[in-house]
Amino acid sequence: MSISSETLLAIDTGLGPTATAAGYGNVSTNIPVIVGNLLSAVLGLLGIAFLIFLIWGGILWLTAAGDKTKIEKAQRTIINSALAVVVIVAAYAISTFVVERLIEAVSSS
Repeated sequence: MSISSETLLAIDTGLGPTATAAGYGNVSTNIPVIVGNLLSAVLGLLGIAFLIFLIWGGILWLTAAGDKTKIEKAQRTIINSALAVVVIVAAYAISTFVVERLIEAVSSS
């Protein structure tokens, strides 16, 4: 007895209605939605990295014990992490602005 691939694909497992009832039935597979979700995840990870570097800089400063070189290293760590966040937010804002204008230009023509 052989089973063809069409037969296997036609088997109704009942998972579709179950997923819909659980709220997972209407998953969007649009490219912009996927890219937006990916970008949100990356920005969240960058926020966590900023927090870690900020705490690390604070710990370095607290444990410097008056040593000027250690204090300067801690200050550089804090300032560089803050500057990185500013650059990331600016890049996100610029890219969002450009993409929105491109979408408007394409959809209006």
